[in-house]
Amino acid sequence: HSEGGVIGPRVAVEDRSLHALFLMAAPGEGMADIGIKQLERALRASGAADAQVAPQIAFAKRMMAAIQSGKPIPDEVPKEERDGVEKKRAWLKSEFDNDPIRVASKVRCAVFIAQGAKDTQVPPEDAALLVAALRRGGNHNVQSKEYATLSHVFAPTTTGSVAEYSDPNTKLSDEFLVDATTFLSNALKK
Repeated sequence: HSEGGVIGPRVAVEDRSLHALFLMAAPGEGMADIGIKQLERALRASGAADAQVAPQIAFAKRMMAAIQSGKPIPDEVPKEERDGVEKKRAWLKSEFDNDPIRVASKVRCAVFIAQGAKDTQVPPEDAALLVAALRRGGNHNVQSKEYATLSHVFAPTTTGSVAEYSDPNTKLSDEFLVDATTFLSNALKK
């Protein structure tokens, strides 16, 4: 799910004995790009004006560029936060450098890509990017489904807001669960 949708294809490329891959809300763009889009959506959802959004996006891009290039984290970042980023720098760099489309084009096992249409964390368009990459790479055992009323966590939603995730009454969609079990059951019979 989500970041697992980045890791799963990497595993499938390395381990050809894998029979099936079920990707849920998998990014079809690099994590740096996804992070910028998530930040912008969150700022706009909070009511921030363009004059407030632009500098924060520019700062986030500078941070990501520093991480990717091995340059120091900008001085305006508090020391404690800089230290935290430094501890995660190697992991962050590997995530920012990963190209999900390039990796997907090398996956050969059966793949199902599930995407909530109301996902505000991974854009629904990313599923189409992954499907196209898989097929371009020669994998024609690919299924994809967009669920009109589901969020990033595959639960029914009206807004897709992250705030809805903590609702204790939220349940996974039955349709999604049936699709998952049907695909995996069929793919793993072979």
